[in-house]
Amino acid sequence: MKQTFGTCFVIWVVMSGGLLTDPPCAMAASAQVFYDQTSWDDAVPVQETLDFTGFSDAEWLSDQYADQGVTFSGTSQIVGPGGQFPNDGWGVWGIGGSWVHFDEPMNWIGAHHPGSIKYRLFLGETLVYESPSFIHGGSNIGNFSGVMLDIDFDTAWIHRSGSSGPNSFYDDLHYGNWAMVPAPGALAMFGLAAFGAARRRRA
Repeated sequence: MKQTFGTCFVIWVVMSGGLLTDPPCAMAASAQVFYDQTSWDDAVPVQETLDFTGFSDAEWLSDQYADQGVTFSGTSQIVGPGGQFPNDGWGVWGIGGSWVHFDEPMNWIGAHHPGSIKYRLFLGETLVYESPSFIHGGSNIGNFSGVMLDIDFDTAWIHRSGSSGPNSFYDDLHYGNWAMVPAPGALAMFGLAAFGAARRRRA
């Protein structure tokens, strides 16, 4: 299921420990919002994936994925193995929320999360989009949510809102941009199935 809408907010934001004393207005972004991975996979043309496996339990997350153009700041911790991350038992605990920084602008981001989460997306220090809170019924195990924007962002703050936040938990972070999409000639050359086929790179 997906929804499309635009947004513009004026908020106070904290990025990497620095308070912006002149809070910006969010740029007008049109977004598709996804509540399940099937519709997400059908919509995004390509995606990269971080699964957070292969590390030590309670290891602090920072530059482990720098070679893939992704770094983390704040106090995010790799946690595993545990039942709250049903994909592979490993995930991220964002203590006070989790800051994700991309070396190049992105246009979509999604994640599995055992509880509720919310995305705030920035380009530089400008807020470009704030998602709704993704809250599901039942045990909240294995939830997925994602957003796809018509403008760029290079930083995401993944957190929980309200009395349960801002700590967040998520696994299998997915992201991508239009620059990753192969040209039509390249798709034909390598015999790939069409524009909607998803490419994944797991660490």
